[in-house]
Amino acid sequence: MTALKILKQVSKLSEDQLLSHDLINLTHGLLLFLESKKTTGANPNECELIFREVLNLQALVRHHFNDRDERLINDCSIDLFPQQVNSLLFSLTLKKEIDHWASVFFSMPVKTHFHFQGPFDSLFNFDGTMTKHDLSRVIVNLIKNMSEQNVETFSYSIAVIENHPKKQSEKLLRLHFINKVQKFSLRESESRGISSIRVLVENLWNGRYEHFIDSAKNWNTLIDIPIRT
Repeated sequence: MTALKILKQVSKLSEDQLLSHDLINLTHGLLLFLESKKTTGANPNECELIFREVLNLQALVRHHFNDRDERLINDCSIDLFPQQVNSLLFSLTLKKEIDHWASVFFSMPVKTHFHFQGPFDSLFNFDGTMTKHDLSRVIVNLIKNMSEQNVETFSYSIAVIENHPKKQSEKLLRLHFINKVQKFSLRESESRGISSIRVLVENLWNGRYEHFIDSAKNWNTLIDIPIRT
């Protein structure tokens, strides 16, 4: 099935179907991690990694279904960004998240190149609703898609840019991912991941999501998130 046909099909998927897809992503990542540890020695950080992924899974259930089951971790404060976010600290948080999921989904180490365009000490507020678990969902889908494309290296950058023709105090936090295109067809799971990213970016963050293949045959992903400085 061509990428265009799949993208037309998944545009009609409900948010519940997209959530189901993301839950499968998280649990699949956990299974891959556990499988890789069968042939290696115990590591004192393993339990912490597993606990973190279970928290991600519980956060998805809690926020999407507004579920307050007593078995869910109910400290929602662990999932929130502070009112004022430091651009450099946010960038480092994002880098840590990307490094983590790359280690989960790629069977072999993948080379990453990270670039941050300051100012390093700037403070901003998110214009839409931004939580750590939503950011994790976006990163999981991006990394999972690249792993299924057998990407060997990718680069990403973070920049604060002007949001014309908005007010001067309103800017955009731009996330730009670039990787070499290995094939031009998409699996259904990959295109569902694209739909999930679009829903999160546009509906929750009031942002813009775009992907395209440039003249050098690189797959580009652009995510613009409105912020107030």
